[in-house]
Amino acid sequence: MVEIAINIAICILLAAVPIIMVRLIKGPSTLDRVLCLDGIAVTFVAIMAILSMKWRTAFYLDLILIFSTFGFLSTVAFAYYLRKTYEPKKEKEDIK
Repeated sequence: MVEIAINIAICILLAAVPIIMVRLIKGPSTLDRVLCLDGIAVTFVAIMAILSMKWRTAFYLDLILIFSTFGFLSTVAFAYYLRKTYEPKKEKEDIK
């Protein structure tokens, strides 16, 4: 029963990757694309974790930790960069 649930979870996560890729290509803004890259990283970390459970091994836990750390740091770096480059436009105040 657990094996079936693991296989279903892997199929769902693998089906999510092309959907995220479509959003990555069609994303109207750069922030949407950054979030899609983060979603892909999280999806691959989840796939690695589920495969580690399926194969009953702990060898991939270090890889999972490193990959999730790089995914998080890249998202933070992109957000910091976009914050510096895209300053919100201030509306002109009416002078009375």
